[in-house]
Amino acid sequence: KVEKPQRLLGMRLLVVEDNKINQLVAQGLLRQEGADVTLAENGALGVAAVAATQPAFDAVLMDVQMPVMDGYTATRTIRGELGQTGLPVIAMTANAMASDREACLAAGMNDHVGKPFELDHLVELLLRHSGRAPQAASAAEVPPVSRPVASTSDYPLGDLDVEGALARLGGNTTMFAAVMRTFLRDLERIPSQLRTYLQADQMGDGMRVLHTLKGLASTVGARHLAGVATQLEARCKEDTTALVQANFDDW
Repeated sequence: KVEKPQRLLGMRLLVVEDNKINQLVAQGLLRQEGADVTLAENGALGVAAVAATQPAFDAVLMDVQMPVMDGYTATRTIRGELGQTGLPVIAMTANAMASDREACLAAGMNDHVGKPFELDHLVELLLRHSGRAPQAASAAEVPPVSRPVASTSDYPLGDLDVEGALARLGGNTTMFAAVMRTFLRDLERIPSQLRTYLQADQMGDGMRVLHTLKGLASTVGARHLAGVATQLEARCKEDTTALVQANFDDW
C-alpha cells in the first residue's frame, strides 16, 4: 500500500481558534499532513505566541470571531506592534461573502478560507503563501497515516451529509466520531446560551454563537441546522432582536 505523502511535513503552524471542535479538526488534519501545530484560544494568545516563538511560525491560521481579541485586531497587532509583515496569516471563517474577504485583506491577512475548509485547498494556500514546495516523508521518517473510509450506511443519515463530512475529515472515522460527540455535547448548551444573549440584547455575542454553530454544523454535515444558524445570524446583523427571538423559539 502506498501512503499519501505528507504535504506539510515540518511546517510550523499556529492555529488561533476558540472552539474546541474546530481546534480538534484543524490540529488533526494538519498533523496528518506532517505539520507541527500550536493552538491559541483567542487573538491575544495568538499574538503572544507569535511574539514568543522562535524559530518563527511558517504561517498562522486565524479565526475571525473570537472573544477577548478577534482575528482582525490580532492580525493588525501582529503586523503593527510586532512588525511581522511577512508572516502569512490566513483567515478562517464560516462567512464566505466578498465583503468578508475584503475585511480580512484590509486587516492585513493574506488570504481567506471558509469553514468547514477543504483540506486540499487549505494545503495549497499554506504552501503558496509560505513559499514552500510540497515535501514527502519516507516510511522510515514518519509512521504511515491511516485514513479509513467507512460506508455512509454505518451511520444514521437523516439530514446529515455523512459522506461529505467524512470527505472533509480525510476519511478519518475516528475523528468524525470524536467531533460528533463533542458537537452533540456542545449543542445542548447553545440554546440557553443564545437565548440569554438575545434577552440581554447582546447581539454581538449572539452572532458569535450563531457563527460558530453555522461552521460546526457544516463540518459535521448537519445541513438544516447550518441553514437555520445562517438565517438567524443574518437577522442578528440587522439587530432585529424580537424577530430573532421569535424565530429561535420556533427552532
